[in-house]
Amino acid sequence: MATAGVLFSWNIEHRPREFFAFYLALIGVWYGVFLSFDLLLLLVFYEIASCRILFDRDLGSTNREYAA
Repeated sequence: MATAGVLFSWNIEHRPREFFAFYLALIGVWYGVFLSFDLLLLLVFYEIASCRILFDRDLGSTNREYAA
């Protein structure tokens, strides 16, 4: 699934390094969500993944609420 996301977003021209850095971080956090064996770790990783919207620095969309 992550490979498909990289292939479909290959033509990004506006700040591609930041986009792929955030994308890689998001993939890592979601792996942490699904591989955690402890409820506390699950909640920590889930909160990090769901708060990604706060760190969205206009990587292609001018409307953050629409992108969320």
